[in-house]
Amino acid sequence: MLASLAEFGHAQGGFHLVRNCGSWCKLVYSARTVPPELHTEALRAFQGDLRKALEQLVGEALPDRSWALAQLGIVHGGLGIRDPERHAGAAYLGSLAHTRALCGRMDPHFDPDDGRGALRLNATTELVRAQALDAAAVQGDARCWSQKELSSMLDGAALRKLCSDTAEDPWFQAHVALCSVPGAGVWLTAPPAEDGRELDTPLFQIALKRRLRCPVADTDAACPCCGQVLDRWGDHALVCGCGGDRTVRHNAVRHVRFREAAAAAARPELEKAGLLPRRPAEDGLPACGGARRPADIWLPRGVHGDAEALDFAATSGLQAGLFRQVADDTGHVFLRYEEFKRNHLQTDEQCREAGVRFTPMVLESHGGGWSGRVRGFVDWIARATAAAHHTDAAEESLRIAQRIGVTLQRENARAVLKRLVPVSTGPGPSGWAAAAADSDVW
Repeated sequence: MLASLAEFGHAQGGFHLVRNCGSWCKLVYSARTVPPELHTEALRAFQGDLRKALEQLVGEALPDRSWALAQLGIVHGGLGIRDPERHAGAAYLGSLAHTRALCGRMDPHFDPDDGRGALRLNATTELVRAQALDAAAVQGDARCWSQKELSSMLDGAALRKLCSDTAEDPWFQAHVALCSVPGAGVWLTAPPAEDGRELDTPLFQIALKRRLRCPVADTDAACPCCGQVLDRWGDHALVCGCGGDRTVRHNAVRHVRFREAAAAAARPELEKAGLLPRRPAEDGLPACGGARRPADIWLPRGVHGDAEALDFAATSGLQAGLFRQVADDTGHVFLRYEEFKRNHLQTDEQCREAGVRFTPMVLESHGGGWSGRVRGFVDWIARATAAAHHTDAAEESLRIAQRIGVTLQRENARAVLKRLVPVSTGPGPSGWAAAAADSDVW
């Protein structure tokens, strides 16, 4: 079954079928009702089949650390493809915790304390304790823990081990941190719907490789657009100043938000002119103020009820001067760039003097994470859309978030793929030239 899903023909659709229909969910009932030690080999074999299916979707074999990352939850920077062998014990203990009272009513001889050892309670508890982030917490009455709580401990322990095993690679540490920022993994939950949430297979495969920190090329090379080093991870493609890809990405993400704001009856305007006055001649600076348009999107009544200029921007947390810091504090990426946008040409000060609220809306381009202001804006638009169209606000918020996330990943993948295509240095030798060289006539 997994092999068939992986050969679905549409990588994004196949990924959703594997993740939501053919992975851990298929084993939950068995895991909740059978002590893990009784089917360990079967769980391990299924895990191997999951890895093969994901490798087929990605298009190549996965390094061990990429597979370990894939098994983490989306909020931890992974794909949410759970390891059945690791989580079986959590499922079994969670099931015992929630059914012991009912089992006692159904069977007067049921032994909730497992005095006879038939339930394998002690063995399963020790198994989970050995794998959990906080082993001391999983002791005593293990029946009080839910499956979700125990699985969260197991995910935390797996993440800690992965980071420990890769401690000598600060780039990987920063990558995992950036992919764990809120909003960074929302594109993985998007269905391949024809409303801007579908990713073509070549682009989806590039996006998956980058999420799992798999190399997209065999070696580093020269960027065909700027001549600088194009690293094998594709990181350079996201920040390359040539080729126009950053502008295309900026405009694509901006247009999604503009259309969603229009659907919410927020009356947005793209790059509204005349928000800032011209600079006075005596200040000694170029008199370009009248031509400045600080708002990618201008709202007559924004999130706070007043005129608001929304300035959308994307910045990478893997820049040379940032990547070591973001492993410990991803929020620094957003605060740093928001401050830059506010201070650049005194934009924030001039907007306040003009009676306009200036709000930088920053995305982190490498992992796809969002600043708090972006999340607040999306929720505000979603509530307005839901009120106008009689829909659910939470569903609207998720749909908008998925559209933004997919758009960002699509343009990132295009920028990478564009630079991986060999660039021709000119036409090859002409067949006529070869014929002439062999001819006595010419």
